[in-house]
Amino acid sequence: MISAVAIIGVPNAVAFPGQHCGKVAFAYAPHGEVRVVVIRGVDCPEARRIAWWFGHPLKSGGLAGPGGWECFNGHLPSRVMFSCARGPARGDVWGWYHAFKTFAA
Repeated sequence: MISAVAIIGVPNAVAFPGQHCGKVAFAYAPHGEVRVVVIRGVDCPEARRIAWWFGHPLKSGGLAGPGGWECFNGHLPSRVMFSCARGPARGDVWGWYHAFKTFAA
């Protein structure tokens, strides 16, 4: 019970794996937005901010991510629109320390 109280009291606590963080506008998605889903090590506000940034390259200043974030386009047959991650890792985003994926809304 003590740990649950500590987590509730922490602002911007890291989201739990698989947590849906809402939708973000994304011009290249079929319906103009994507759903953001946390994999690990990121809170919802940051995941949504990075997802918005990746979906607006002209407004955000290009494709070089803030804070070391890297985003990668999804590919068929996957439903993933794009994935973003940061941290010392290589390979699939599922293995990175801080990561989330987006799906067509």
